[in-house]
Amino acid sequence: MSWFFSAAQRYPDPAGRPAYRWDYAYQDKHVEDAGHGSLDVEGLHQAYLSDRYGITSDMMAPLVNTFTDVMTKGTGHYAGRVDGTDGTGSSAPGKDVRSGWLLLAEFQPASYQLLLSPDLPGGNSGAVDQFAAALLAKSRHNRA
Repeated sequence: MSWFFSAAQRYPDPAGRPAYRWDYAYQDKHVEDAGHGSLDVEGLHQAYLSDRYGITSDMMAPLVNTFTDVMTKGTGHYAGRVDGTDGTGSSAPGKDVRSGWLLLAEFQPASYQLLLSPDLPGGNSGAVDQFAAALLAKSRHNRA
């Protein structure tokens, strides 16, 4: 786990908060796309919850800033890459929030509605992974 945090570039995002930019693979020079970034975040979140890898909430918080301040271009418009740029294929811009990103709401409680509302209109989703992530996010949010 430490390689992720040592390899990810931490920088001030447009809102002045810390964010991360990372590559598709260790020592690769291609910026991670939003879909694979969601999987990265989901794995990091599981490691955080396990309390076995030394991952702290301070290490996780810039990930939510990356999504809310860098990747979110407007409701229903999300950048295709974690640095806020778009490409084609798996780096194309998206219209929904991938499930891994939903899990970050606990690290910035003010982002809870921003992260969950677009994909869960009326509190429902047809995607099992989004619904499961939303339930976990809601549970963690309500404990805070």
